[in-house]
Amino acid sequence: MKLSWDGYAEKIGQLHESWRLAIRAIKGFIENDTAFDSYLFEDYNDFIKILTETAELNGKNITDFPSYQLYDDFKVSRAPYRKDQIEEIIEHINSSFYITFFAVLEDQLKMAIRVLLWDNPTILDSQRTVPLGKLLMEGYEKVVSDEIERQIAILDRKNIGERLNFMNSTFGIDLFGEPGIYFVNKLNNKRNELLHEKPGIGITSSETTEAFFFAFAIGSLLILFIDAINPDLILGSNHTEEDRKKFINDFPGLQIYIQERKNTLTRLKQHISNIIPTEK
Repeated sequence: MKLSWDGYAEKIGQLHESWRLAIRAIKGFIENDTAFDSYLFEDYNDFIKILTETAELNGKNITDFPSYQLYDDFKVSRAPYRKDQIEEIIEHINSSFYITFFAVLEDQLKMAIRVLLWDNPTILDSQRTVPLGKLLMEGYEKVVSDEIERQIAILDRKNIGERLNFMNSTFGIDLFGEPGIYFVNKLNNKRNELLHEKPGIGITSSETTEAFFFAFAIGSLLILFIDAINPDLILGSNHTEEDRKKFINDFPGLQIYIQERKNTLTRLKQHISNIIPTEK
């Protein structure tokens, strides 16, 4: 199991471009007089249709109603309302992409934890008891896979700040320290507000841009950390050993984890050779 060096950047980059194009298309629609006029004329036709049906039911002419307007008058009164409404649509699009950027980051965190646990299963709860029969019948990899997914399910119930703290305390992956945790909790609170407390509200483009840059930075930095721990876990890794040493030197917690990982994996291989029967 590996993470892709380019996969995350490509995924979130395409989402960012989709968001920008969507906003640009709607704003262009407002700014294009011909397109906007066509939109208003459709509104006017709907208005006249309703007025005509009402007039026929009451045996009247549409010109008998005080609300009747010629198109030019209708356009003057309707245009500001429609422009405000389109601005609200833009804010709703911002909200949707804010949530999506956050979801992509959470998926990247989940994948990173899964990859790191597979790389070093000794991180798993050492007090967990696995029946010998299950180990013999299902095999080591299936048992470890089940335990990894169990750990991921536990972490899924925690907020993203707690998951980042887990990565720091467990693997020495320090993503911007306390300021980073504060900022991600702030973004998480906004995401929860959009999903659960005030669904349907809009937000500004600057708020969505903030979410994008943070998701991009955290997701990309995760790959650098994992590459430093074990480059075999990254597809397309192109860093030299010298690059990794320089990166590791900036993170004391990472240095400690890498040394501990080396020691524990050596012991793990010995344990596995002792408990897994070999074919004769």
